[in-house]
Order: sequence, then structure tokens, then C-alpha cells
Amino acid sequence: MTVGIVITKPSVHKPAVVEDASFTLQSLEKKKPAVVKSDFETTLPPAQKTVVEKPAPVVKRIVKVIRQEVEVPQTQTTVKVSEPKPVQKTVQTIPQQEVQTQKPVKIVEVPKPVETVETEAPVNLELEQKQPVKIVTTPVKTTPLTEKEEIIAWNKWRSDLQNKVMRDSKINAPLGTTFYFSCTVDKFGNISNINTWSDNDYYTPLAKRVIKPVLSSYQNQPILKFPERTQRTITNVNGSFTMAYTDRYSTPADYSDYERIR
Repeated sequence: MTVGIVITKPSVHKPAVVEDASFTLQSLEKKKPAVVKSDFETTLPPAQKTVVEKPAPVVKRIVKVIRQEVEVPQTQTTVKVSEPKPVQKTVQTIPQQEVQTQKPVKIVEVPKPVETVETEAPVNLELEQKQPVKIVTTPVKTTPLTEKEEIIAWNKWRSDLQNKVMRDSKINAPLGTTFYFSCTVDKFGNISNINTWSDNDYYTPLAKRVIKPVLSSYQNQPILKFPERTQRTITNVNGSFTMAYTDRYSTPADYSDYERIR
């Protein structure tokens, strides 16, 4: 059937519209054409043109203002000051009238004179006479010390130095620990050859750290001044002290200085 239809190609009847009996041509014109919607074609909205208004560019102009100064002519004005005319004054002299006034009279009582008896007594003025000042001159001994005086003077010098070292050496060590020191002193107060140690080797560094600076501080101090009239120029010092509960300082009797002068 399909082949026969293709070969014969029968004609198709024209479309017809069935209307009522009251159909007229005018009613046909009034009808709107039917809108056929297709699934394949989409109606596009009409293109709209958008107009963008751009503001006109603003041009800045710099205008220079030039100030013109107009010179105003200065006018000098002179002001005349009129001097006032002198005014003549008339002065009338009025005679003064003498007025007599009575002054009050004061009554003053005069005391009676007192009788005074003058007695002349002799005044003894005794001048204290200053007694004359007695000037005592002690002769300065320049003779050298004797051997006995030399020993006594040097024993005291050594004892004073020993006690000062004990007081100034603030050292802490166990009881029974003995510290020794030795040095050389000349007549000018210079000290040298300082050496310090302990009977316990453990405390020998402590002796060097504490006692040696004390001896060095005596340089040119009065404690090193030699006894007067001594013939010595240099002397060697040896001393020691032991840690104990109580303080016992040395005396000159603890020394026996038989150092002879060469």
C-alpha cells in the first residue's frame, strides 16, 4: 500500500472550515489567525537597545588672580593749634582781723628739792699684774740609743705592729689554727717581702687573701715609723697569732730584740 501510494501520488483535498449558517465574510475577517506553537522553535523577544548616558567630562581650569595694588597718594595735613590767651586774674587782699583768744593757764606743781648728801669714798683701783709666762724647753736628745734602750724601743714597736695586724685581720678559721706573717720594713716606712701562710695548708690561701692586703695597707703609715734615735735603717718582722675563744694581745715582754747593727 505504501508503494502504491508513493507511485500514484494521490492529491489531498483542500482544507475546509465548517461554520454555522450565520457565517459571513466579515466574521471571518474578525477572527485572528491561529498561533501554532512548535516544540522546536522558541520565540525570541525583540531586541532592546539600552542607551548608556555618560556624563560629560569636566575640565578644570586654573585661573590666576593678579592683585594690583594701587598707590594712594598720601596727603599731609597740618593742624594748627591755637594757643589760649592768658587770662588776667585779679586778686583782692582782705585785711586780717586780729582775734584775741585767751589761752588756758596750767598750774604746775614744782616738787620740793631733795637734799642729797655727797660722801666721798676713796676708790682703790688695783691693777692685776700678769705673771710672767714660763717657757719650758726640753732638750731634744740626739744621742743614739744605748743597747738596752734599743731593745726596749724595738720590743714595743714589734708588739704594736703585731696587735694592729691581729685587730685588722678579720679572718675566720677553726680554733687552734695558727697564721704566720713576715715582711721587711725600712726607715722610710716602706714595707716589702710580704709573706703569709698557715700551719694548716688548707687555710694558707685564706691567709694570703686576707692578711697580706692588710700588711700592704701599712705602706708609709705611722705604725711603721721607726723608734727615735735608733741607728737601724732596715728591720725584718716575724709574727703569728692563733685562733682562740678569747683575745689576748701581745706585750713588749713577749719579744727580745737583740738585733745588732752592722
